[in-house]
Amino acid sequence: MSSEALDRTVRPAIRRIEKLAIKPAEKTFLPNGIPLYLINQGSQDVCSIEFNFRAGKWMQEQKLAARFTNRMLREGTKSYNSKEISEKMDFYGAAIRAQTGSDHASIMLNSVNKHLKEILPVFAEIVREPVFPKSELEVISTNSRERLKLNKTKHDYLAGRKIASVLFGENHPYGYESKEEDYDNVTPEVLKNFYSTHYNAGNCFMIISGKIEDGTMALIEKYFGDKSWVKPVPAEPQRIVAPSPELKHRMKLERSVQSAIRVGKRLFNKTHPDFQKMQVLNTVLGGYFGSRLMSNIREDKGFSYGINSGLASLVHEGYFYISTEVGYEVTQDALKEIYKEINLLRAKLIPEDEMELVRNYFAGKILSGVDGPFKLADFYAGLLIYGLDIDYAHQLLETVKAVTSKELRDLANQYLNTEEMVEVVVG
Repeated sequence: MSSEALDRTVRPAIRRIEKLAIKPAEKTFLPNGIPLYLINQGSQDVCSIEFNFRAGKWMQEQKLAARFTNRMLREGTKSYNSKEISEKMDFYGAAIRAQTGSDHASIMLNSVNKHLKEILPVFAEIVREPVFPKSELEVISTNSRERLKLNKTKHDYLAGRKIASVLFGENHPYGYESKEEDYDNVTPEVLKNFYSTHYNAGNCFMIISGKIEDGTMALIEKYFGDKSWVKPVPAEPQRIVAPSPELKHRMKLERSVQSAIRVGKRLFNKTHPDFQKMQVLNTVLGGYFGSRLMSNIREDKGFSYGINSGLASLVHEGYFYISTEVGYEVTQDALKEIYKEINLLRAKLIPEDEMELVRNYFAGKILSGVDGPFKLADFYAGLLIYGLDIDYAHQLLETVKAVTSKELRDLANQYLNTEEMVEVVVG
């Protein structure tokens, strides 16, 4: 159709996403038992190789051990120092990304296929033979300590850490805040011990995504498939949640002109039968730019540049939160409006036109989250740590399409009682 034939004053019709055309990952196992998920998609001659270890904060006995162990993998191996590793990656156009979360730690290699033979031996040493050099650890520790000092001057950081400690307890893996003295106890020996216990073939899964060539699997088996890397699976620690008995918490900062607000409560993770419907309810409340909180707090009242709500899913827990920063003088007014919007969801049915808007937005968000091999790999990783599979995505889309206003009102009454909410204000 020519551009002259288009009437640009008429908005295009919104078309519902009826189903997801997702090709499931191919599951296999390396000879040593590592579960391996293959997402062979895409036209670009690149691939991503990711390890996901059950080695997050939940598994550590000493604070910072998990984060520093994963961060230090790239800082030296038996054959390469950190400078040589960086030069190798730059020369072959490869990149390594490491992330440590509350429950798991991952390390990923992105590489063009034609250089995989040259770069994979280096990546194998990073994953399997790190040496945790003291000199590099001291540099990273010093930088991290300075970053912590800076963060402790930021309202949003302080509020985020405070609500976590209030919900779970200041000594719980999901709730503790690192202190400067914790950095003094991080030594190469601590990291080596944590690595030895948690980084092995018995405690991880792998995802390979992108354009997977015929010879890739042979290389993967060569460098990661031997049985010498198998060790006993570490026991799951038992952690005790110790929430604060107080619901309202204030942290005053000198000469502050703004306040960071966090409102929330412990809830559940994505394995719970109500989680998917709660995601839809959360979207209505504060999960997208057109949400009720954004329309009220930003657009109508002008209290903030932005406000959002979310459902944080952790392997052993979960929580609901609302986050914003407002001018100091309107703090109480903003809190009043936040609770008003929650209570409206508990009292009244969501109009059908708003439901349809949210359904379409959320369905598009699901589709965007699995668009392409690398996004799909990230999505898979976020399911596998909970023992879920790709059926979850299809179920989520069906939930979004079918959920009713009455169901959402019932969920709001069941889970979003404002009298049970924790409230944190910093400023």
